[in-house]
Parts: sequence; structure tokens; C-alpha cells
Amino acid sequence: MVSMLRRVVCPFRFYGWYGWLGHACLLHWWTSHQWHPTGKLKLDRPLALVFCLLAPSGVTGAPAGTLPLLNGVQSEGAERFVRRMDVRPVAARAAKEQGIFLVANKHDDTLCFIDPRTLEIVQTIATGPNPHEIVVTPDQRFAYLSNYAPPGNTISVIDLVQRKHIAQIPTGKFTRVHGTAMAPDGTNAYFTAGQTGFVVEVDTRTNQVIRGIPTCGKVSHMVLVSGDGKRLYTANIESRNVSVIDRASGALIAQVPCGEGCEGMAVTPDGKHLWAANQTGGTITIIDLATHEAVETFACPGMPVRIRFTDDGRLALVPSWEKDGQLIVIDTATLRESKRIKVGGYAIGVEIAPDGRRAFVGCEHADGVHVIDMTTLAVEKVIKTGNGPDPMAWWFPPG
Repeated sequence: MVSMLRRVVCPFRFYGWYGWLGHACLLHWWTSHQWHPTGKLKLDRPLALVFCLLAPSGVTGAPAGTLPLLNGVQSEGAERFVRRMDVRPVAARAAKEQGIFLVANKHDDTLCFIDPRTLEIVQTIATGPNPHEIVVTPDQRFAYLSNYAPPGNTISVIDLVQRKHIAQIPTGKFTRVHGTAMAPDGTNAYFTAGQTGFVVEVDTRTNQVIRGIPTCGKVSHMVLVSGDGKRLYTANIESRNVSVIDRASGALIAQVPCGEGCEGMAVTPDGKHLWAANQTGGTITIIDLATHEAVETFACPGMPVRIRFTDDGRLALVPSWEKDGQLIVIDTATLRESKRIKVGGYAIGVEIAPDGRRAFVGCEHADGVHVIDMTTLAVEKVIKTGNGPDPMAWWFPPG
């Protein structure tokens, strides 16, 4: 039996080049008809597997057990060859490595899945009413969207793996739900109930509201969770300040005066400062997170509404929510504008690709998502996702 197996697997040793030719023909026919049922490798070059039997050792990549058997024995050489090829589908590899770009259209009640390589919409699904902000769980399986339109007392839950809207979480007396944030461990999601002055805490294991945490501010619009998970920050539009809240107890630690229309927030990549965009005041306030004090407020003409930092912290991207919408690029070292990029009307949502090569700016109504080349700081494409693209997030499919 062993001798016969050796003759099948190593025909050259026993039969010379004629043996190899016959083996190639047999293998070509067999792979064309008997390929592995998982379909993990599309057979476009079956003859190449013949030469895998002599593939050099030490090459890694594909998991074991994904290749066909030769008389009950898996060819080690063939496995090494397929490891070199990486047998996973190209689209699946790209999605896991580069992510999928999520854009919610708040006036269409939809969520788009966009391929960041092709900048094409892969799929669009329904959400709950008027989705205004989005947050993804750390395990990358679910997304939560706030439903803002009056009464605004629900939160949409999206199963990202199934790409399906699976639940609506009622928030009861906590209305006009807007800002979203996630605890670092994913156990709780947080939402501002703007007009009622609370942060709503949701248990992501049960999708139930646990408590409402007072912000002590007026019209708390956006919320952030600190990197260590100990604090909550809310931007309060009417009271023109940022509330600092102890996450565990819900107690107010401080309120930091900012400017008129304090709304968008972002923490610098080094975790030392929080920038708050004062939309109607046309300024940005910088808060020291160690002392909870405003250290500087500088001019940002227009209506700065959101903020995103590049990973290296050198640039801040700030959409200006005006009829002639712009993306304002700020040098964080000098606090001066580097450039203003004309985009669509009422620019609002902004995200940066994980590789830092592109930025995405959502504009109200039908002006679409403007794709910015971060090297040239110019618009390279507009993606028409629907009416009101604003909430944006990156999703990295699990598995």
C-alpha cells in the first residue's frame, strides 16, 4: 500500500517524465471534477498544482485541511503552493484588512456599505427613522444608530454580519436621541438625549436602557467616552460648555466653558486634549483633559460642526456647515488653516480612512459624500449614497 502511494504521489521517481505527464493529466481531470466541497479555491490553473509537489518548504499562509486529497493523502507540496497564493476570496481579504465604510442617510432611513477600494456602494439596507449618528461595537458585529426625528425615542440595532436591521431599542422619556459613543470594552453604548439633558446608557448584551445620566447642560448633542473608559464628555449647545462626567457614578466632575453652539468634539491622538467645535461662534476650544480647563479658543471662520484628526495628529479636518460647504484643514501645531476644500452644501459628517489616504465628507440632502485625496487635499470623487449622508463609521468584518 505504501509503495503504491509513493508511486501515485511521486511518479517521477518511479516512471520518469512520462509518469509526471500522466500524473498531470490525471490530476487535471480529477481537480476539474472533484474539487474540495468548501469551494475555497477556484480552479483556474489546476495544472499548476502538479508543480506544487516540489514546492520549497517554509512557506506559510493558508490553513491546513483546505486542499483535495490524493488517494486519501493530502499533498504537502500542494498545500505549500496554495499557502503562497492565499486562497481567501479577494473581496473578503480586502474587507477585513481595509474595512468597509458605513454611511447612514438620515433623510432616507438607510445605511450604505461602501467598498473603500472601488468607492462603490456594495449594499444599502433599511434602518430606523432618521439615523443621525452611528457607533460600532468593538467585536465588529453590531452597529447602533440614534433616531433623532421627534419624538426621537428609539435606537436602531444593526447586525453588521447579516447586514440587517434587527431591533429598535425604546428610550422612553429620554427623547431626541442623537450623539453616540461606545465603552472601550463594548459592554455599554451611550447616547445623548439632547433636549432632555441626559446621556442614555444601554447594555449591549441585552439591548436595554440601564439608566439616564444627567449632563447638567442644555441641549447635549454629542458624547465621547474617554480612552480608559472612566469619563463621559458631552458637548452642550445652548449652555455653551462641555460636561465631564464620571462614568461609573454618573456624577458631574466639571463643566468647561467653550463657545456659542458647542457641538462637535474629538480627542487628540495623544489623548491629552479635547477639541470642541463652537458651530455658531465660528471658533474651536481646546480643553486640557488632565485639568479639565480650556487652554485656548481660536478662530475657525464658518460653522465648524465636526472634527477628525489624522493619526499622526498633524492635521484636524473640520467640516463647515454652510450653504457653500467646505472642509477646513487645520495645522494643529500652529492652529492655522492649511486649506479650505470646497465640497457640497452643509458639510457635516467626516471620517478618515484607516490608511490615512482619503477623507470622506458627508453633505446634507443630495450632495453626497465627497472623497478627499489626503495627499493633494482635493476632491477625487463624490459618492451619491442618498439623502443626508452624515453618520459615518468604519467596519472591519470579523472572522
